[in-house]
Amino acid sequence: MPSFGGRVYRDGKLEKAVLHVEGGFIARIDDTPGDDHTDFGERALLPGAIDVHVHLRDPGATHKEDWHTGTVSAAFGGVTGVVDMPNTLPSTTSVRAIREKHRIAQEKVVVDYGLWGGATWYTGELDEMLQWAVGVKVYLGATTGDLLLEDPDAFKEALAACGRAGKPVILHCEAQRVLNEYRRNEVEPGDHDRGRPPLAEVESIYDVMKAMPGVNPAPTIHIAHTASTDALQAATAAKFSLGVCPHHLLLTWEGWDMADGYAKVNPPLRTAASRDAMFEAFRDGRIPILESDHAPHTPKEKEDLFPSAPAGIPGVETLVPLLLGRAAAGDITLQTVVDAATRAPAALLGLTDRGRLEPGMRADFAVYDLESPEPVDAQALHSKCGWSPYGGMPACFPSHVYLRGEPVVADGELVAEAGNGRCMTRLPEAP
Repeated sequence: MPSFGGRVYRDGKLEKAVLHVEGGFIARIDDTPGDDHTDFGERALLPGAIDVHVHLRDPGATHKEDWHTGTVSAAFGGVTGVVDMPNTLPSTTSVRAIREKHRIAQEKVVVDYGLWGGATWYTGELDEMLQWAVGVKVYLGATTGDLLLEDPDAFKEALAACGRAGKPVILHCEAQRVLNEYRRNEVEPGDHDRGRPPLAEVESIYDVMKAMPGVNPAPTIHIAHTASTDALQAATAAKFSLGVCPHHLLLTWEGWDMADGYAKVNPPLRTAASRDAMFEAFRDGRIPILESDHAPHTPKEKEDLFPSAPAGIPGVETLVPLLLGRAAAGDITLQTVVDAATRAPAALLGLTDRGRLEPGMRADFAVYDLESPEPVDAQALHSKCGWSPYGGMPACFPSHVYLRGEPVVADGELVAEAGNGRCMTRLPEAP
C-alpha cells in the first residue's frame, strides 16, 4: 500500500501526517510511513482542485486548445478535475453532441472531467442530456459562440429540467438589453468595461430571480465569473451560489501593458478599485468558488483590432498557484483559497468522493512548496494558446500531482498518458 508524507491539509490547516492509499482512495491518515513510502518533507499536500469553468475548444477550435493540452495545463496547476463549457463547434446542445464530446475527451484527458450541457430555445432533449452532463449552462448575454438564450419560457424549462435532475444551472449573467443599450464603438479595454457595466450583471441576476417562482423543485443556481461587487450583492441577496476568476481578483484594464485585445474578456476587466473590492470580498469568504473561465485564443487572434479580438483569458494552470502566491504573502488565508478551489466546487457538482483529504475520499492531491513562490513564466505554461496575462506574478506551482493515488505530474514532468482521466459523474452507458 503506497503512502505519502508531508504537511497534509485537513480542516483548514496543515499538519504533519501520512496518507495511505489503496485502490485509488485514502485508506487512512496517521503518522506511520508504509513500506512503499514517498516523503515530501515540509511540502504541503493539498486536495486536487476542481475547475468548474473551462473552455477546452474541442471539438471545433483545436488550434487554440484541445482536451489533451487543456488537461495537461490543468494538471500542472494542481487541478485534477475540469468541467468544459458547451460553446464548442458543434455546441453541446444535443444528446448526440454531448455523447460525441465524451468520446473525444475520454481519449485525450490526463485528469478527470465533466461536461456542461447548453440550453437553447429548444428544450426537448434537456432531460436526456442531463444524464450525460453535470448540469446546464445558460448564456443570458452574448459572448463567444451563439448560445444566447433570450426566450423566457425556454429559460424556465431549463431551470425546471435541472430541478428534476437534481443538477445545477450555471449562468453567464449579463442582461442583453443592457448590453444593447450601453455598447458603443469599442477601441480599448476601458470602452469594453463601460459597454458591459455592472448594471448588466445585476439586471441579469434580477431576471433569474423573477424566473424562479413556480420552478419546483428549484435547482441550485450558480452565477459564473462575478465581476463586480454590485453583482456580488445581488447574487448574495438571492442566495445564489457564485464564483470568481483570478482575472477579476488580480487584473485591471487600467495601465494594461499588452496589446489591448489580450485584456478583452466577458464580463470585462474593471478598474483597480473594483478589482481590490472583489479581492477583499473573496478574502472575506463572500465568494465561495474559485473558477478560471479558461478561455484560450491565439496571440494572432488577440492582436487583432480590439472590436474583432475574441474575448477570453487562459487561466486553468494559474488558477490555484496565483492565489496560493497571495496566501504565501499573507494577503489571504490558505483555507480560503483551498476550500474555494476544492471543497466548494465539489459540493456544487454534487461530488461526494473528492475535494477533501480524508479516509474514504479519492486520493487526488497536489504537492506544493508554499514557502517559495516564483514568478509566473508565461512561456513555461502548457496551454496550446501560448500566452498568459499573469507573467511575473508570484505563484506556487505543484511539483507533484496525483490522481487516484497515481502520479500525473512528478518532479515537474508529465508522466500520465492521454486517456488517464475519467468522467467525474456517472454516465448512463459508454458514449
